[in-house]
Amino acid sequence: MEKVADIISLREGRILLVHKQGFWILPGGKIRPGESFEKTIRRELREEIGGTRVHVGNLYKILQGVTPHSKEPIEVFACLGYVHEPRVYPRNEIDGAMWARIDEELLKEFRLSEITQQIIDSLRRDRFLYGGSDNSPRGLSGGETSC
Repeated sequence: MEKVADIISLREGRILLVHKQGFWILPGGKIRPGESFEKTIRRELREEIGGTRVHVGNLYKILQGVTPHSKEPIEVFACLGYVHEPRVYPRNEIDGAMWARIDEELLKEFRLSEITQQIIDSLRRDRFLYGGSDNSPRGLSGGETSC
């Protein structure tokens, strides 16, 4: 099973999403041998949006599912973090990147991957997302395990 590290970055009521092959997903990607979650996230952000200013916090959740593109099984290590770039630009295999409003009606319009939807639902249940105007990343240290 492929292992993937993704970052959950919240800013002013928005969540960072990237668009790849028809789906909106969290930024991140495959973990290379010997690579930490943090190194994977930093590398993937450089590749996907050119982002270099990032704070990677703690591990939020581990989920299993399938990639929306190849339907291969994956294990996702979702880390809380903060991407400092207010504007993001897609690069390489990414054809869109944005800070999406965390609004149920708006998110229904997005074609989210199953795992991304599970993570957003979990963030709501765990009260990381509360619909206010400032959903700042209160949980950078919310988990027990560092990424």
